[in-house]
Parts: sequence; C-alpha cells; structure tokens
Amino acid sequence: MKRINLIFAMLIMLIISTNTVNAQDDNKVKLSGELLSSQRFLLESPNDWAWNENRLTLKFDKKITGNSKFHSEVWLRNFGLPNINSSANLYNKGIIDPYNLEVREAYVQLFGFLNKNLDIKIGRQRIVWGTADKLNPTDNLNPYDLEDILDFGRHRGSDAISFDYYFNSEFSLQGAFIPFFQPANMPAGIFCKCFKSNDGASRRNDINGIF
Repeated sequence: MKRINLIFAMLIMLIISTNTVNAQDDNKVKLSGELLSSQRFLLESPNDWAWNENRLTLKFDKKITGNSKFHSEVWLRNFGLPNINSSANLYNKGIIDPYNLEVREAYVQLFGFLNKNLDIKIGRQRIVWGTADKLNPTDNLNPYDLEDILDFGRHRGSDAISFDYYFNSEFSLQGAFIPFFQPANMPAGIFCKCFKSNDGASRRNDINGIF
C-alpha cells in the first residue's frame, strides 16, 4: 500500500513540475491530469464494499508543427477488488492485482489541411454532436461507456477521421468517418447483468473478472 501511495505522489509531483516548465515553452509536451478515488459501500447488510476505483487521468498535448498538434488522454486505474475463488485464479493477474491502462483518446489534428478553412482529426477521438445534459439523443457517434451506471452519459472514443469546415465565424460543417462499429459496454460490478450457468446457478456476468 505504501508503494502505491509513493507512486501516486511521484506522478502528481511530475504533473506539477511539467506544467510549470511547459508554461514557458508552447512547443514542449504539455502534461496535465487528475486523480480520482471512488469508494462505494452498500447500506444494507452485509454492507459489502461494492465499488473500488482509483483512477489517474493523464492528458498529453504536443504542438508538432505550426498547423498540427497531438492530443491523448490515458487512464491508469486500479479498478475492482481482488476476488480469488480458486487456485486457477492465481494465473490471472487481473484478478490478483486489478490494474489496467486505457487509452481514451489519441489523435493528430491538422489545421488548414488542403484548405485554410478545413481542420481534420485522425485517430481515437471523442466526437460530440449536439448539446444536452447527460441524455443527448444526437450524440450517438461514440459508443456509450456504461461501466459505471452512476456516470450515465459517458462515452468512449472511436477510431475515426473527422473534419470541420468553417464557412465563416458563425457557420461550419462537421463530418466524420468511423470505419467499424463499436458497441456500448455494459455495467460492471454489482450493476452487471446476471445470467444462468449450465449448472443452474445464478452468476454475475463479470466484465472485468474482479467484481
């Protein structure tokens, strides 16, 4: 536990020092981030520890040339609780030590591509259409991320090519090409769907193998 706390402290210090240095030079990598800890317990007996998520979000921005930049967002997470039911589980590091690295966004943006009014993004990106609070029926290009049912409205990034064409300061046209379909992922933990196994026992459809 002390080792984990030390790693998080070092990462936070790195974020602070990097932001201080990068404020003096726009051409260097800009690193920012945040640390989130979400712990949830059931109120009724037996008061199980229902949710354990410790997430470090890191965002990288780098100006490549005068008219292009790179952006990425990465999640480093300790998600779930160790759930060892048999010796066979000892072969799965995801159960023994539930850590994972998730790339939420990673794209290159080109300004004035082929035409001074055309901007283009290539890579994994969040494409937002329309404006609404949580429930937005027009924002349907990116798949929903329903892992945490209490964070409804969260989306995953899609591997795509998108463009914005600016006719003037008040009117623009946006388009996107997404080469393959990505379905929404279902809730995890105590909110995940239950199913019947071949022996008739009721078990949870454990997405991560750790709840």
